[in-house]
Amino acid sequence: MMEHLLYQKHSKSLIEDEVYPPLEPMESLSTTRRDYKQEGFLSVPPPPTQPHDYWLEQPQTFWLEHAQQVPGTSSIRTGDTPFKKCATFTTPVPEHLGQPLPYDSENCPKL
Repeated sequence: MMEHLLYQKHSKSLIEDEVYPPLEPMESLSTTRRDYKQEGFLSVPPPPTQPHDYWLEQPQTFWLEHAQQVPGTSSIRTGDTPFKKCATFTTPVPEHLGQPLPYDSENCPKL
């Protein structure tokens, strides 16, 4: 009986050592640190090619470039005027009576 208990005890520890080897310390160098944070690299933005006025210019975005292809979009009158919010669809009817229509020819920017 004692021999059987000793056999089980030692065989269990041997199997655990084979199946679950002791953990070794892991490398603490992340992919970001290894691949993207190189020592000595200095990030310098390119100089502007022309002056920009972000108050008046339309940004270059995916949606503006593909706006004509998206179904159900409002008409975009010109590409050089910035997008502005249009709240005419939420204006109550009594306040809207007597006001000019939002996209009449006199209210449109010059094309």
